This record gives sequence, C-alpha cells and structure tokens, in this order.
Amino acid sequence: MKASCAGDKIKYAITACGQAFGIKVARGISHCTAGRAKQEAGVYGLMQLGREISNAPAFGESTDGTTHRKITYEARHITLAVPKVAPALDHTAQRQFKGSQQLAEKISQTYSNSPLATHEGQSMETNDWIRKQVMQNMDHAADGKKKFKLCQDWKEDVTHRDLGRERMDVLSSAELVTAICSISADDIRQVAGDATELSLEEKSKIRLRLLERQLGDISFNELPSTQQRLIDLFIFGGCCGHKNLNAFKYGVVAMGMKWENMELPPPVLLANKANDAVIKLGQNADSAAVQRAMDSSAHGGIKLTALAGALFRHKNDDTGYQDRHRIFMAL
Repeated sequence: MKASCAGDKIKYAITACGQAFGIKVARGISHCTAGRAKQEAGVYGLMQLGREISNAPAFGESTDGTTHRKITYEARHITLAVPKVAPALDHTAQRQFKGSQQLAEKISQTYSNSPLATHEGQSMETNDWIRKQVMQNMDHAADGKKKFKLCQDWKEDVTHRDLGRERMDVLSSAELVTAICSISADDIRQVAGDATELSLEEKSKIRLRLLERQLGDISFNELPSTQQRLIDLFIFGGCCGHKNLNAFKYGVVAMGMKWENMELPPPVLLANKANDAVIKLGQNADSAAVQRAMDSSAHGGIKLTALAGALFRHKNDDTGYQDRHRIFMAL
C-alpha cells in the first residue's frame, strides 16, 4: 500500500510475488485486513519508538518542513528512527513545538499502554521525550531558533522540577507546608491568567508545579557548574548547507574584490534588458541612473551560471529550454 497498491489488489500482489519466488499462495487477504494491518503497523511503530526512547540514555531531534501545494509538511528525525512526517497548518516555531509535544504524548501513551511495556515493567512519560534530548538540529531560520528556545525552556522546566521533587522527599512536613504556603495567588495568576475560573484541583496542580520548580531551582544552584551543564545540556546544530552557501557567497565577494585590488579589468558585465538599455545610453542619460544600473548588474561565472540555470533548468517547462537542450544533446 505504501507503493500505491490499492487495498483490494494486495492479495494479487502477494500471489504475484509468491509466484516469482516459486511459492504457491493458497489464500489471500481482503482489503479490510490490509487496511487494519496498515493501521496496526503505525501503532507498533509508535510502541517500538517508545520502548527505544525509554531504554536510550539520550537522543537528539532534528526538524524541518517544506510546503507542497500550499500544505506544510513537518518532518521529525531522531537518532533512533524517523518518527513522523505529517501535514501541518504552517511552519511557525509554535506549531513545530506543539507538534513535537503531541508526537511525544502519542508515542508515550502508545508504549505505556502496550502489553510490551507491561511485560517489561516499564512506562514512558511525555516529558521523557525532552528529558532525554541533548541536541536538536534544524536550519538557521528564525522559526528554527525560536523552536529550539521553546524546547530548551521545556527541558529546563522538566529537569529542574525533577530536582524539586527529589528535594521535597527530604523535607520535613513543617518545611513542606511552609514551602507550599509561600506560593501566592499572584504566582498562580502569572501562570494561569484569570485564576478565578480555575477549580480548586487545578489551582493545587499549578501550586505544586510552581513549588517543584522553585525547589528545583534552589537545588540546581547548589550543584557544581559541571553538573549544571550536564543537566541543562541542549546543543543546537544548524544546517551545514547554509554554512556552505554563506562561505561560497562571501568567497565570490572576495574574488570580485580581487579584480579591483589587482587593477585588472573585470569580466564582462551581464546586465538585464532594462539595465543594458540604460547603460547603452551612456552620456545622453543621467549619470546617476547609469551608475545605479551598473551597480545592480553582476558579472563573472556566478552570474553566468545563474543565467544558464534560468535558461536550461527553469521551473516552468514552457519558459525554459531544458527539453530542447535535452533533445539536442541526445541527437
């Protein structure tokens, strides 16, 4: 079905493959069974990911997206496997961040509720997704950096609250009550906004969360700097393609400056039609207009390659000459 085979044709595909290997297939599967098998494979994939993440000491995540026919597709890759490629409404940092959280929740719930987790006596929390992450890789776009910052704040909150829960275990009852009472209504309001609409249970959960973070920050500040760096370890790995493009771009700028520094005539100017017409007017035109036309025009191998690309690899087949070029070279 992944290779675009219809569900009701699966049994014929299995029979044909069996014949190719000299195997006689006695019975086939219905399109309903094929559809169920496809769904179950996705569930087993999430269950396997949950198990591998639970057993891994750490992992890294990289994300990026592309748009096809006005639909944004977000791809997420971790060091263990490819967890998800799915449509998204947009490519904003908040949408990418929420997508990672939703995927983490789906994987953790699928694994924790599976017979495999019950048999192994394990479970996975949604926060384990970020708790074990030590790096993220994406491009240098603003949305990528913002998404990384959101994930970094998420990890800091999770790890510091872990320290806070450990500190709560060693506090006496009196110390714990004093710490809980130190969380004011204003603190809750800063987190939840209008706290009047919250139930008593919701306020208690927020108060506990704030207490865990408060105690966790105290424990974190008491740790040596080396241990602090290990707890908050979260590395950003940018796209090397952008670095290569920047190196190439400024390498071209440096080459262009060499002609002037060495007092040599530069390559011929490759102006477009509008700039070429202004430059040809010469003395009869405004000198400022001629200068602007020359400054906005480029020359050299990079410009020639760009023009050749627009001519022989144009995105519009009717405008470009790629088909004619291919036929000419074939003949």
